[in-house]
Amino acid sequence: MSKQDIKENITMIYLKSIIRGIILSILLLLITAIVFHYSNLDPKHIDTVTFIITVLSIVYASLYGCFKIKTKGYLHGGVIGILYMVVVGMVSLFVQKEIFILKD
Repeated sequence: MSKQDIKENITMIYLKSIIRGIILSILLLLITAIVFHYSNLDPKHIDTVTFIITVLSIVYASLYGCFKIKTKGYLHGGVIGILYMVVVGMVSLFVQKEIFILKD
């Protein structure tokens, strides 16, 4: 296996890890939204629950990537976590900009 093949493989693992983390976030956020909607839970807890879901998704994505790559786990896990936050931040900015444009 050449260095180019290894780099492409790691890139695919990073991509799959981030996608899995985002899917987990979406599923958990949907479940949370349903629970908060149909129960009498205090809405002030939404921020805490959202933070916990984000942390769990980052940890899941990082662990998935580390177990697939099998070397330098802390390094790859950290990179996956940072990339996850960048992707989520970019999507968040895009969605906020679109909502702002629609309000005008």
